[in-house]
This record gives sequence, C-alpha cells and structure tokens, in this order.
Amino acid sequence: MPIDIGNGVNFPDSSTYLHTTQEWTTIEGKVNLNNTDNYYSVQLSSRSYFEVVLNDLSDNADVSLLSNDGSQVASSSLSGTRNESIARVLDAGTYFIEVHQVDDAEISYGLEYRSNHIPEQFQFKVETVQGDISLTDTKIFDADGAGDIRKVDFWLKKEGERWGKAGIVTEFNHNSDDGSIGFDYNIDNLEEGKYYLWGRATDNFGYRSNGWGQIFEVTNFVDPKVENVAPSRLDFTIESSNGGIKLNDARVYDANGIDDLERVAFQLKKQGGEWIEIADATDFKQVDGNLFGFDYGISSLEAGNYELKATAYDKAGESSESLRSFFRIDNLAPSDLAFEVEVVENGIRLTDTKVFDANGINDLSRVDFWLKKESGNWQNIEDAVEFRSNQDEYGSIGFDYSIDSLEKGNYTLWARARDGEDKYSNSKQATFNIGNAAPSQLDFNFREISGGIELRNARVFDADGINDLEKVDFQLQKEGGEWIDIEDVVEFSQNNDGSIGFGYSINNLEQGNYQLKATAIDKAGENSETLTTYFKVKNAAPTDLLFDIETIDGGIRLVDTQVYDANGIADITRVDFWLKKDDEGWQDIEDAVDFSENADGSFSFNYNLDSLESGDYVLWARSRDKSDSYGNVEQKSFSIKNVAPSQLDFDIQTTGGRIELTNVRVFDANGIDDIDKVKLWLQKDNGVKQEVADISQFRKNADGSFSFDYNLDSLQNGNYKLLARINDKANEYIELEKSFQITGVVPPQPEKDWFERNIIDTEIRNKTRTLFSDKTLNRNDMIAILEDAKDNNIVDATEIKDFRTILSNASYLGIDDYVRVLANKVVNGDTANKSGNLQAGSSSEQLDKLINKWFRGSERPQTAHTYQYAQGSLFQNGISHDDIRQGYINNCFFLAGLGATLVQSPEIIQNMFIDNGDGTFTVRFYKNGVADYVTVDRYLPTNNIGNFVYANAGDYHGNANNELWVTLAEKAYAQLNEAEWINQDGTNSYNGIGNAGYLSDAFKHITGEKAALGRFLSFDKVVNAFQSGEVVGFGSKSGGVASNIVTSHAYALVDYNAETQKFTLLNPWSTDNNAVKSRTLELSWSEITSNFSYWDSTISNVVST
Repeated sequence: MPIDIGNGVNFPDSSTYLHTTQEWTTIEGKVNLNNTDNYYSVQLSSRSYFEVVLNDLSDNADVSLLSNDGSQVASSSLSGTRNESIARVLDAGTYFIEVHQVDDAEISYGLEYRSNHIPEQFQFKVETVQGDISLTDTKIFDADGAGDIRKVDFWLKKEGERWGKAGIVTEFNHNSDDGSIGFDYNIDNLEEGKYYLWGRATDNFGYRSNGWGQIFEVTNFVDPKVENVAPSRLDFTIESSNGGIKLNDARVYDANGIDDLERVAFQLKKQGGEWIEIADATDFKQVDGNLFGFDYGISSLEAGNYELKATAYDKAGESSESLRSFFRIDNLAPSDLAFEVEVVENGIRLTDTKVFDANGINDLSRVDFWLKKESGNWQNIEDAVEFRSNQDEYGSIGFDYSIDSLEKGNYTLWARARDGEDKYSNSKQATFNIGNAAPSQLDFNFREISGGIELRNARVFDADGINDLEKVDFQLQKEGGEWIDIEDVVEFSQNNDGSIGFGYSINNLEQGNYQLKATAIDKAGENSETLTTYFKVKNAAPTDLLFDIETIDGGIRLVDTQVYDANGIADITRVDFWLKKDDEGWQDIEDAVDFSENADGSFSFNYNLDSLESGDYVLWARSRDKSDSYGNVEQKSFSIKNVAPSQLDFDIQTTGGRIELTNVRVFDANGIDDIDKVKLWLQKDNGVKQEVADISQFRKNADGSFSFDYNLDSLQNGNYKLLARINDKANEYIELEKSFQITGVVPPQPEKDWFERNIIDTEIRNKTRTLFSDKTLNRNDMIAILEDAKDNNIVDATEIKDFRTILSNASYLGIDDYVRVLANKVVNGDTANKSGNLQAGSSSEQLDKLINKWFRGSERPQTAHTYQYAQGSLFQNGISHDDIRQGYINNCFFLAGLGATLVQSPEIIQNMFIDNGDGTFTVRFYKNGVADYVTVDRYLPTNNIGNFVYANAGDYHGNANNELWVTLAEKAYAQLNEAEWINQDGTNSYNGIGNAGYLSDAFKHITGEKAALGRFLSFDKVVNAFQSGEVVGFGSKSGGVASNIVTSHAYALVDYNAETQKFTLLNPWSTDNNAVKSRTLELSWSEITSNFSYWDSTISNVVST
C-alpha cells in the first residue's frame, strides 16, 4: 500500500541557512519516515557558480535545487547509494537545497557545497595619443575580491584585417570609490587606422565575465615641418617562367626618402576573373638618390592570361599612379612524383609523398593508382585527389594515401600524377608484402555487476594488427544447462603497449553459477587458445521504473513505459498499481504483468485505465521480481477532464397509445456515475415540445455501455417526435431525436378555449393563441397578429372584427396600454391617418403603412433638412435641465415645459420613453389626462455637415456620446401634431410646432395634469405652487426687458431660494450664461415683475407619473 510522503512543511520557514565560500564545506544530516525532506537555504549576492554534492548515503536519496518561489532549478536522482551532484551558474538571489528520502528507511548523508562569484560588469574606456593608446576607467566587479581575478585577455582588430591576440593583464588593484577592481593596460606604436579592442576577465575557477569592446581611431602623425610628397615613377618589367613571374628592374621614387615608403601594393586578375589582393612589396634598397628598388615574384600560377596592377604608398597614405602590366602563364605538366611504402597491419601507408606542379597546387587534379597482387591482374583503385603544400624549400606538394584490409601476399603499386589539362608526370612503382599471424595472449578478468559481469583489462595480441582481428567468440553455460553461443566482440581499440583491447559485458542473467569460454579469431580464420572462467550471478531488484501519462477520453494510457531488471525480463513478475482520486483513499487496481524487451535493454509494458470520473488523480507504481524484491516507486499526478456523453440510442415500440423504449444504449467515458440524467421531451405534429421525463437511474450493459427503462401511456393519434438529452454532472450533453406514429386511438373531444370561442379567422386565432402562450401579447406579438391579415393582400371584415375583439379584451390578453393605444390607431382609425383609415377591403400595403407609422415611426415630420441616423443613448449620466437646448424653431414653450417638469418630477420624463430595442422609441403624451402614444425612430434632421438643427442643435449625429431624449421628445411632439389636438397647425412637421404656443398646453401634454394659462403675477401664489410641486413657467414681456432676457419667450422655473427670495429661471434657447441672453437667470421678485407678464402652472400638485 503506498503512503503519502508529503510532510506538509513550508520549506522557506523550516530551512537551515548555509554560508557559502569558494572552499568546500561539509555538513551531515538524516531523513526518515517522519521527516522525508530536509531543506537548506543559500543566499547568493551576485551571479555565481554553485555546486552541491550529496554523498556518504546509507540508502537511496535525491537532491534538488529550488528557486525562491519553490520551482525546481535542477535535480539529481541516481538509483542506490551513488553520489548525487548539481552544478549550476545562478543569478543573484535565494535558493533552497532539498534532500529527499526515496526508500522507506532512515537515511544518513553528507552534504558538500561551495560557490564562486562570477566576474561581471567588465568595462573600460580607450584614450588615444598619436599611435599609442591607454585604457582608463577600467572596472571589474567580483564579490570574491581582486585576488579571484586570474587575468584579462585582450584582442585587437584593425578595420579590414583579422583579429589578433593583443595581450594579457595579470595585475589588479582595488577601486575604493565603487568597490570595483581596476588594472592598467597600454598599446604603443599603432599604425594609422580604425581599430576595435575587445576583452574579458577570467577568475581562478575559469569563469569569464561579460565581453567589452571599444572602437577607436589612430591618425597618422606627420611632422609639420616636412612637406610630404607622394611616391612616383613606379616601373618594372615582367619575366615569366615555371608557372610564375619575376619582376626585373623594379623601382620607385620617393622624395621623402626610403623610410617614407610604406609598400607597393599588388592586385592580380586572371582573364575572365575578378581582381584579388596579393602580397605587397615592403623591402626596399637605394638605387640612386631617392630612387629605390625592390624584388618581387609570384609562383604557382595556373595557365592563362593575367593583368598585374601595382601602386606605391608612403606612410602618410599618399600613393603613386597605378602601373598595369599584362603577362601569360603556360601550363606545365606535373613532375618528380615520389613516395615510400610502409606496411601497417593488414595494409600500407604512403610516406614522404611528393609531386611538383609549377602551376600550383590547384592545377593538380589527381594521382592515379593501380594495384596488382602476385600472379593477378592490375586493378584501378581509388585515386588521391586532396593535396597539401609540404612547405619545404623546393615547393613540393604532398598527399595522404593508404590501403587497408589487404589479404596476405606480394603486391605491386603503380602511380602517376595528372593536372587540370590532363598532362601527367613520371610514373612511380613500388612492391610490398602482406603477411598473417594467429591472435594470441587472450586475457581478461571481470567484476560482478547487477545481473551479470563486466570484463576488465580485456586484451589480445595480433601481429598483423588490429584490422586483422575478426572477433572474439564467447560461449556461456549455466550450471546444469547447455553451452550457448552469445554475442561476440567485433570492435577493438589499440593499446599503447601494442596489445588490442576490447570491452564486453553480459547482462540480464538469472541468478546462478556460470562458466564463460572466449576465443579470438582473425580474418584468416586462425584463432587463439580458448580462455575459460567461472562466475556467479546474484539476484538484483528491479530498477528504473519510469512512465509518462497520456490522458484519453475518460481515462489514461501509460506511454514511454520502462523498467529494468538486471536478471532479465523473465525475472519480473508484475508492476503494482494504486490509484487515489482527489482527497479520497488509495485503491489497489489492476497490475501490469506482460512485458516486452526494448532495444536499450530495458523492458516496457502496456497499461490503460478507463471510465474515470473527472478530477485530480495520483497513480503510484512499484515493480517486483520472482524473489519478491521490489524496485523504485514511480508516482505521477494527472487530471481527468470531463468528457461529454458520446452515445445515446434507443428504439421506440408502440402499442396503441403506449410507447416503450427498447435497445437503450448510452455511454459516458467518465463512467456510469458521471451521468446525471436523461431528459425526454415529446412533440406532437410539430407543436410545442413538452418535457415528459427526467431519468436518473441507469445500469451497466455487458459491452460497457449503460441503459435505462422508460414507457409512456395515454398518447393520442398523431405524428410524434421524442427528443432525448443525456447530461453528465458537468452539464455537458448530447441529444437524439426519433419519430414515431400513434394510430387507432379514439381521441377525446377537447373543450373550446377563449380563442376558439371569440376569434373567427383561423390564422389569426392560431397565431394569437400561440403568441399568448406566455399569458401576454407584447408589442412584437401585436405587430405579428396585425401582419397576419396580409395573407390575401386584402384585409377583410372578419379580420378587422377579430382585431377589435382582441383590443376589447386587452386586459385579459395582457396587452400593455401603449400597445393597445397604437394598435387601436391602426384598427379603429385616427385623425393622423392621412393615408386613410383601415376598413374592409383595405390593401395589405395600406395595413403596412399604418403598422409602420404607429409601431415603427416611419412617417417622420416634414423638414427641409436631411434625416440621418443618430448615434448615442437615450440618457447619459441621468437627466438634467442642462440637457435642454432649443434649436432653430420657435418651440420654447414645449422645451421650457420639459425643463420645468423635469425639475419637479424627473420620473415623468424618464417614464415618458419606451425603448423598443429595434432603434425606435414609443413616446407618451397626455390628451385630457389620458395617455396617448407615438413612435419615433433614431433618424433626426441634420444640416450639410451632419449636425442636428433642432433640439441639441450643433451636436454631430455620429457622436456615440449624444444624449437623445430631448430631440426624440421634440420629434414625437411634431408627429403628434398631426392628431390635431395639441393646439398647433395639425401637420406632421417641425414647422407645425414652431409657431409659438402656451406653456400650459405643454404642461398638460407632458404631465397629464390640468394647467392654468396666463396667470397674474403673485409672489405668494408662485412660491406656494412651486414649493407644493407644481410645474411653473413664465412668459417674458414683448418689450422693455433687461438686455439678458429674450422678449416674448417661455422660461422654466427651476429653483427658488427662500432665504434670498430669488427665483432661478431656465432659458431653453441659450447655451450658457456667457451668451448675450443668459441661460439661467437668478432674479428677485421685482425683476420678475419688471420683465415677465404672466406665469403658467399645473394645478394638481404634480409629484410623479
């Protein structure tokens, strides 16, 4: 039975702190069943190399290196009592060492550790003085101090040239200002040019810092007293011979003397090729005065036409004119092929190889070789095709060549060199002999290993060399058994003493006594004396149990399985498995008992678990052999995700009005306990689906699927569909739908419902009944019912009668008041129906016009401006009288009415609008105290740049932050005007409500309350009315008013301060108080009477509606 080895300890709190240095430090410790893990903490102040070794183990234990958050950095988990070790380069921080008990025994151990801080932040600056440089601000940071820095290496590169080692610094000093380590370094006598200097530091452990580089430039220093003159009069002649050229009478003139000459640079181009840089002439001799000569030649040129370009340069970089000359190189055959033959083992190797080709090494194509054995024929064998310079004084060319695996006998070797034009050299011929000798002195000893032996100091001698050995043949016999041939040795290595070594081991042997015989055999079939030895194999417990877990639907499959038994595959009896889910107990589950051999000598097995419920699992495993010895524990965690049920099927058997489900099969990869329920719905004749069952009892079938029982009685004749849905406990599901038919059942006669009794038209009756299934008829339902009358393109009298019956029973049918009012205008007519009222014989087009007018706001008010779709919301951050801004029509009475109402009862304004969710709004007004409704859409009049022209004038129609309630109320009022009862001109237009009006009318239409018109100004009455919740507004005089007041204009009373006895009035036309006509006025009563002629108000103590 497995045990939970977790000890529940929070390792940062329970760890022992270790102080680390560059020297090894050793401590001792123990782990056991009560304390399976020991933790130690290490603090590294900078990037460091850290080592830890777990040794002197009394039993198997592992060591891990953890970061500060507990994640694993590295680990070592060798089997048995072998030392465990970890070595890592780590960034600065806190780390933890975990020593973990593996086997169920008390384990003592030793722990050695040390650390080395790695050099970092290496840097310097370069200071140049003429041709010399010195380094400044040199810095290295190493927490182990200056004594830990072994050296600083420098490399130097001049632009256009290769990198070269520049020098090493080994002496260092401490910089007191920042704790860094400094050093001194100089380079003198640099030529003019651009350079790159790069370096890095190395400590005593061999660890290197970051690299650091600097670019600097050295400029040529010219004595200002001497005027530099460029070289001139460069001249020479060309003599070609033996694959090259020699310059004759080569000379150049420099007025500044021989010491001013730097070089003569040469470039060479073969006909059809590119210019290449070749060696310069740098040694000069005086010929006459300031005329200087030099020697120069080029060898090993391929045949062809060439152009040579030469330019002289002085030390100031000044150059002569370039001299260009042409020459030809003729092809010359290779010559002087020579070599010696050395017999080695069962073959030969050529030594002292030489061949000459005046056209250079690239002109050689091959050395042909032919071989003949005594009394045999010449054989064309592999050629030598790779060459090298022998770098001797003669300029010869060498090559490597050998022949192996030759049979014994006398041989003749013939060779001849060829160049690219197939010209050939002299031929060379040599004879040699290959002999044979039997192997001898076969010897070895051995050491016991788990399940076998390993040969030690195994060797044999063969005078014909290592390549003559064919094999060492081995035979094995177990006590009481037969001799069997086992694997031979066929790979050998040469020892320094001339003997030939080999490695060999025998594994996977069952315990017992054995005898081993060995015989060495060469390629000629000759063999050594047979060597016989005896050994014993002990039983070894299985080891190295490993596997990974691959999750499959509702289960797992083990992959990359591995177990090892030194006594062989037949010695393993089983792998025990235990399983634990979430916080439940361990369960002993089926073992693995069948094994197969892997190519690497380990053994594998197949193992699966299925029908697992979703959750978190731990799988525990341990292998056992025939001696009941057991191996290491392997424990893995995995999670099983929920898998939706994958199978649902059944047949339906009908008997009269009864059905029974047969051949039921359901399947859930997470097992039978994961199935929550199977729900069944029944649908007759494509009607409404009704839930008929909720099944939660299931049983297992023999094939692993599950089933359940179900039957249903009292079904009437008809075509049915049975919909089944299987849900698991995670509410994932699959569905199945099956059809069946019930016949021969005498149906009961149903009672007529309200619709059957009251609605005549069949389609309207069915439509209304269906839509009334939720006990209400909403706006969309009413539109659908009205549109049903378009079936024959003519609305008949029966359909109109049915509509009126529906509206007469609005309360019973749950019809909202606004829906009833709008539908009534469609069905029973309205003054605003300018296209005509609905009547028997009306066309479907006429019905559409009325539905769209009243339910979709399709008949927009007339205007000279362009309608555009308005972005924004009905309300933004609540409502305020600051939202009200009058546009370009004279409807201040209506907008002031909105502002005055909003102050006293904002609920009236908020409840004035119904958002239909389809881009339209139904807006409520009152006629004689009874609610009336119109519908508007989001399209509003705009000017040529897309800004609103009426309420909210100047706002851009496409602004998502628009607040639309004022503009929509204004548009709705313009549409309402067409009903001819708001005391305007009775047209559906903005101009129709833009010819002035009475505040009292607006108050009645907005609030539904009675209102008083043109009341005489009275301080007490105004104050009492406002403070009692009445909606109040003032009308300004037609002349003689203050400059900031608009004449003949409606103002809303929005506040009264009893302390100061001042009234605050809102001007709906103004936008702010900085305008000529102020938006809000704070006036005393005397200012009211001086500038206003009357006041209007509601007279019913309005609070909310």
